[in-house]
Amino acid sequence: MKLKKNLTLNFEYDFDFHLFGIFSGLKDYRICYNLNKSLNIMLRRNKTDILLKNINFEDTISFSSFYFYDKKNELKWYLINNNSYNLSNDFEKKGTIFENFESNNFKKFKLIKEKNNIDYFIQIHGLLNSNMKLKIIDNIKMINQIISIYEIDINKLNSRENLIIQ
Repeated sequence: MKLKKNLTLNFEYDFDFHLFGIFSGLKDYRICYNLNKSLNIMLRRNKTDILLKNINFEDTISFSSFYFYDKKNELKWYLINNNSYNLSNDFEKKGTIFENFESNNFKKFKLIKEKNNIDYFIQIHGLLNSNMKLKIIDNIKMINQIISIYEIDINKLNSRENLIIQ
């Protein structure tokens, strides 16, 4: 008689990157341009966006992302949009004069819901000392349309898995 053993593998992703949150009304391509100028980097739009399956709807939600690899400092830079606007066709509520009319509404979705005030995230993979972090923050603060920027503790985010880029 053979005994069967079931093994369970628990895998936890190592969030080994620095994360900054930016609050700004700029469009993604404009903030990318300003960051490139201010930080002397070359962020480019990724071929594929970050895709999340929406639980309430049948569609997928996409969030734009940009990437740059700094060979000199061995840093990977990502700019990630925290906002997505998806078109949804809703029928007006019953009991009104618009009962059977279809309306097109844009619904706003957040990549990281608990950071509702953040418009963009900057992920930096690699070694950064505190002076480098301060320099990055100071350079970004000098961009006129940036309202605020601050470092975020990744371990305090409930939906941090959404920030995993493959």
